Amino acid sequence: MRNIRNPNLSRRKGRYKGKPQRFEGKNGINLVTTLVWCITICIALFFGIMFLIFYVSSKNKNKSLNKIDSISPLSLTSTISVARVGSEAIETEEVIKRSDGLGSSLGKTNHKLNAKKFKKELSEKRQIIIRKASSLDNSSMEDVSNFLAELAKMPTPTLRNAFNFEVDDGYDPLDLSLLERGECPNIMKGRSRIPWLPQRPSGDAASIYRSRHEKNRNDAGDKQPVAVVWYEHLSKAGGTSFCKLAQENMRTQEVPSYYCMPSNKESPDARVGQWTNKKFIDYINEKPHRLVSNEWEPFPIERLDLQQQQENESLDSSLPMLVFTTSIRHPLNRLVSAYTFWGITNNSAANKPDLLTWLHRRENMARSDWTSPQRLGKRVGVNGNFLAQVGRSNFAVWKFSDGSLPVSSPDSKSLDSNEWLGPFQLAVRTLSRFDLVMPMELLSPHPEPLKDLLGWESMEKAHVVNIGKVQNSNAASDLTPEDYESFWNANKLDMVIYYWSRAVYLMRLHCPA
Repeated sequence: MRNIRNPNLSRRKGRYKGKPQRFEGKNGINLVTTLVWCITICIALFFGIMFLIFYVSSKNKNKSLNKIDSISPLSLTSTISVARVGSEAIETEEVIKRSDGLGSSLGKTNHKLNAKKFKKELSEKRQIIIRKASSLDNSSMEDVSNFLAELAKMPTPTLRNAFNFEVDDGYDPLDLSLLERGECPNIMKGRSRIPWLPQRPSGDAASIYRSRHEKNRNDAGDKQPVAVVWYEHLSKAGGTSFCKLAQENMRTQEVPSYYCMPSNKESPDARVGQWTNKKFIDYINEKPHRLVSNEWEPFPIERLDLQQQQENESLDSSLPMLVFTTSIRHPLNRLVSAYTFWGITNNSAANKPDLLTWLHRRENMARSDWTSPQRLGKRVGVNGNFLAQVGRSNFAVWKFSDGSLPVSSPDSKSLDSNEWLGPFQLAVRTLSRFDLVMPMELLSPHPEPLKDLLGWESMEKAHVVNIGKVQNSNAASDLTPEDYESFWNANKLDMVIYYWSRAVYLMRLHCPA
């Protein structure tokens, strides 16, 4: 008997004839089948896109290889050779890097160019370029001093903008915007040389200094002079740190114990800056010291006579060979640091002077010392007021001009060019002959030039102080904008020296070739 309620019920199997409704979509399409189709379409689209990308990249690669086929080594090197030598010197390394990749591509793709021959010819061309550039990228001491003197004659606002390497306004006479980023300056824009870069000293004395402990250095048939490091200490410009580095990297008997300054029976500081060359030579022959420091007197220019060079026919082994080093600091920060140390920390007075009062007093003290018959610059006797010049304007120029830079009059904010030009250029020529001038702010993060020169390895004490804690003086925050501008103008000569030294140091660091 048929089931009247549900006619779809099969009498033989006792179940529904049709497909279960719970597995069917709205229009009767199976959901599982739909999912499979969607996945298939996605996979097809993915492979289609990948094929398109591969096709486009292969087409572009073929175009590049066709261009390579049309280049010959001679045409490429000829293109390089017609460029200016200055441009070549800067671009050579980049060209060689590109040629390395080019040579490897040619070898892999079996093109008609011989990759090895190509790279060999380009390498030979590079050596010619470097030889040409090396004779052009340095300037004589006279050229450098004239160039920097012209900078010093500029108005203070113009010069401040030129030395602000964080702002690119198009005028960068010392290429600091590039050097501070670790890039080498080019010699384009009509320049055939770098006008502020002096010739590097020979380095002969430094080489002998680095080899001073080798067993066979002083064989009877090859006796060499003694090499000694002369450190010119600008007060509050990293001298204590340098002395600590010397003590860390040299034998105890090689370094004078009192702040690296030679001593005698009368005083722990024998004022080596006042010694004649003969007295200094006798001292070195008698003592084991291989480093000396001069802080209070100006640098004695006659010491440069002891800068022997190995290209001479013979070296006088009875005379020491000096390695000249110094450290320099931002002039206004140095003045603030001097005030903190001498005006506050080491001042026993109950009432401490403020910064401006102390600086004005020091300027007057330097002016009084200048007129004294026993002034520091004349090196007559031992002037009891050894601090007379540490707070004066343009202290670095005074130091390296043999103490010949006068102090401006009280009613004048700066010196006349007739007064400062000669001493300034003398200071530039003196520093140009130094083996290394270290900006204090760069020594700790970038000690490589010092390590290369002297072979020192331990640099952990690159910034220490002899009393109290390390303090980073900042004149920009300690002075009002008006006072800062006034002191900047009063110390303009030292500003030029500082930023020039910074540029030369960065050049030695980033562009040693």
